[in-house]
Amino acid sequence: MVASNGHRAILVAGQERPMIDEGDGSFERLLRNHQCPRCRSAIKLLRDDVHKREYACTVCNLKIIDVKGDTEG
Repeated sequence: MVASNGHRAILVAGQERPMIDEGDGSFERLLRNHQCPRCRSAIKLLRDDVHKREYACTVCNLKIIDVKGDTEG
């Protein structure tokens, strides 16, 4: 299963229901609150560049790479 929101995509195996609902803002809200979209535990910011952020969950080891395009702020 792939959860996608335009320029972001994460692969999740073995999920019974979608981790996020596309377009409801839940993915971005969880990242802003430093929460893992999979298990809701704390995430660490590993990299914070102009067009790329990388996060890792401290519990389930989910890795999130947030890549922003040229038109996004």
